[in-house]
Amino acid sequence: MDALRRVACGACGGGGVTVTPEEVARRAALLTLAEATRRLSDVVATTAVPPPVLAAAEANVRGAIAALDAAHQEDRYSALMDGVDYSDPSRTLPLSPIIGAYSPVRPEVEMWLEGGRVHGRAVLSRKHTGPPESAHGGVGALIADQLIALVGWTLDMRAVTKSMAVRYRKSLPLFEELTLAAWGESADDRAAAHGTISARGVVCIEIEAELVNISRLR
Repeated sequence: MDALRRVACGACGGGGVTVTPEEVARRAALLTLAEATRRLSDVVATTAVPPPVLAAAEANVRGAIAALDAAHQEDRYSALMDGVDYSDPSRTLPLSPIIGAYSPVRPEVEMWLEGGRVHGRAVLSRKHTGPPESAHGGVGALIADQLIALVGWTLDMRAVTKSMAVRYRKSLPLFEELTLAAWGESADDRAAAHGTISARGVVCIEIEAELVNISRLR
């Protein structure tokens, strides 16, 4: 909870952002709601209950939609981003559809920085199905994109992905832990980034990308 109160703000010179107790409470509630929403999407993809139970569940969900839709947060990150904390990508990118702590749609993916590299783990479920017993290739590409985006952090570089090539060597299995890794080398305002997504010690996806300094967008 204390981590929610004050986050080192790289975007504003490291001065930090103070969060009110009311906002801390809102974020704590939203965090658990997002987790419950992800769990809901899991069971919708696997349920075998009869139609009356489905209809009752739908009514409950639509009631929740109406309650939550009564007021909106207009900030582009829903007022959940306080700055850059390289030790916690999930909070720095709070609504990332891949790792955001508050994202209601992300897979169960975790990424962190250690030893100058990006590391991570993931478990995909039936809602991510592509080929039989395997994840959809687009889900693998989404994870790859987020993995590469964090390479700039390891190089102390404010970067965006200019290009990315994804090579599918094997399909990603469902309901098994995947191992994520990415690293890079920088030169001037560019960086070459590399990554892998593996299962059972075997590389399933290889990634090669080029990052450029964000200033080039201007």
